[in-house]
Amino acid sequence: MLSLKDRARDKSSEKPESELIQEQRRKLGLIILRGETVISVTIEAPPVNQGSKLKQMKTGSGVIKPLKGTHSIGGVAKVSGPIRTTGGFTGAPKGFNPPPGFKK
Repeated sequence: MLSLKDRARDKSSEKPESELIQEQRRKLGLIILRGETVISVTIEAPPVNQGSKLKQMKTGSGVIKPLKGTHSIGGVAKVSGPIRTTGGFTGAPKGFNPPPGFKK
């Protein structure tokens, strides 16, 4: 049996003259049941507002910044022709010696 667990949370407004109560519903996670036994629980939450945290992280001396004047973005190194190696073609590999007792 699969079921989504919802949680209702009362959120009071900050104005004291208005006593309006807003109900906020959000998904908390997935619970997998088998009979009366809980098989798996997955908890999910909305992302945290990190706007102010990002602004704080960008200031300071420990922030890594890219170097100015270098353009490392561009891609693959170009090869104008075949790459030369030393030694040349040596042919097929040598055969293996037979095990002891099988030599002619």
